[in-house]
Amino acid sequence: MKRLIATVLLIAASATVNASITYDINRTIGAGTVTGFIETDGTLGVLGIANITDFTLTLNSPNLYGGSPQVIDFALSTHTAMWGTALQATGSSLVFDFSVPGSGFILQDTSTNPVPWWYLDSDGNYYSPQPGESIGWGPSGTGHAEFVDYQGQTITIATNVTGGQIPEPATLVLFGLSLACLGAMRWKQKAT
Repeated sequence: MKRLIATVLLIAASATVNASITYDINRTIGAGTVTGFIETDGTLGVLGIANITDFTLTLNSPNLYGGSPQVIDFALSTHTAMWGTALQATGSSLVFDFSVPGSGFILQDTSTNPVPWWYLDSDGNYYSPQPGESIGWGPSGTGHAEFVDYQGQTITIATNVTGGQIPEPATLVLFGLSLACLGAMRWKQKAT
């Protein structure tokens, strides 16, 4: 029975919690670029907008209305949206699958006018002329500064800089207790 309890404690101690992950963005889109970072809550797999906890992106393009650079910041962004299941996180990267229909991801700063944005879309809807990645401006989504067609492809849009799953402090205590329990049981067996 004691061995079973120690084993259960050891299994419980192996649990981890998600720590935030910061991904580095360094994209070339036509004659433009998007650089900066996106931070997530550490969720791996399909992401939703609630999983994005921070970001700062700088858009550059000779075609960007209002000039370059334009900065999109989490604190200022009032229109950030994600739909579908195309955006996925791994421990090392963020990927967007343009073959997944009905999926999109936009980060934009509506505190300025015109409104700068970075957009990925699998269907070619409002902000993209067709499935792909774009940067642009304007509340109506008509101001495409740069666009790249990624129809049917899966691309890496960011790579992991820091973070990931870490042991929870309480988990470390459980792990230590379970090892001590197993050690005590072994010592008692040798003593008898």
